[in-house]
Amino acid sequence: MLYKAIFQGRLDYATERAYRQMKALYMHRIENYYKREAHFKPEQIFDDELYRVVIPRTVVQLSEKYWKNTVNLLKLCADYAVAGYVGAWMVQEGKILHYAMIEPTGDKVVVREFNKALSIIGEKGREKEALERLNKAISKYDKHSMAYERRGYVNFILKQYEDARYDFDKSIRLDENNALAYFGRGNLNFIEERWEDALMDFTMAMKKSIALQPLHWQARLKKAETHMQLKQYSEAERELKLFIGRHFTPDNVNYQMYNYAVLLLAKALLEQERYHEVLQKLRLINPEERNKKFDLGEMYFVEGLARYRGNLGAHVEAWQKAVEHGYALAEKWLEERAPEYRRPKTQTR
Repeated sequence: MLYKAIFQGRLDYATERAYRQMKALYMHRIENYYKREAHFKPEQIFDDELYRVVIPRTVVQLSEKYWKNTVNLLKLCADYAVAGYVGAWMVQEGKILHYAMIEPTGDKVVVREFNKALSIIGEKGREKEALERLNKAISKYDKHSMAYERRGYVNFILKQYEDARYDFDKSIRLDENNALAYFGRGNLNFIEERWEDALMDFTMAMKKSIALQPLHWQARLKKAETHMQLKQYSEAERELKLFIGRHFTPDNVNYQMYNYAVLLLAKALLEQERYHEVLQKLRLINPEERNKKFDLGEMYFVEGLARYRGNLGAHVEAWQKAVEHGYALAEKWLEERAPEYRRPKTQTR
């Protein structure tokens, strides 16, 4: 039986010697051990000038045997590499049957320091240690696109934005297919209100990733947010409908963004004066789950706006609920547009 298989990535080698050793072993294995029952022919993926294994995005139909053989050969390539990675997926009817993230292994200084940095990135208070390890990895191999991207991320977290921009730019120059670097630079451009630049970076992050990767959908949601900032509401609507139409499992980083995305879509529809559709979309929200970045008070406020502007009634009730959930702006609207409404003063944010 054949399955859909997807491969994409790149592996870099620090020396010609390491590259030649890897290539010779690959040639021996594919000929004598795997009997050429693997997908990639040597001439398809080896770059003898830059000492790289380059896997362009490849979508093929493979048997499980061919899949396993191909992954094993790529893991062999990774044993000799110092940087990069290859992603491999086997899919049936949209469901991932097998997944492999093929990365450099071993005790090489570059690999060791980079992996140690990865293990502590995200731990509050350990940012400087992560930077030190990434600096060491880069000092040993200054073409390490992923190390620059991760260093850019840490600098971004530390609000060292000039350093972060340098790292993201460098990462992209070293590997124009590094989707994470585009995403990181897009976030930087977003907070600096460089909307057009952010839009281009999030678009590139989507193009350089695949729909099976959480990053692809993170970039799509950020692209929608950027369209909203540019008042490009129909473009935002298109991206958001794709996002909320995707089924994310609970272990996917995008799972908890569902309510937020629906609310953002409702706001895009509100700006296009499609008030009935706003109410329809808001009914998709389940406040009990998937609520990252989601504000229930804002949801009721948006509902009230749609009812008020569309002359649909019950806007006061919606704004009252918004106030009850601490959404201060709703109280201002009630006071201005429903002067008969009065309530005891309570602390709101």
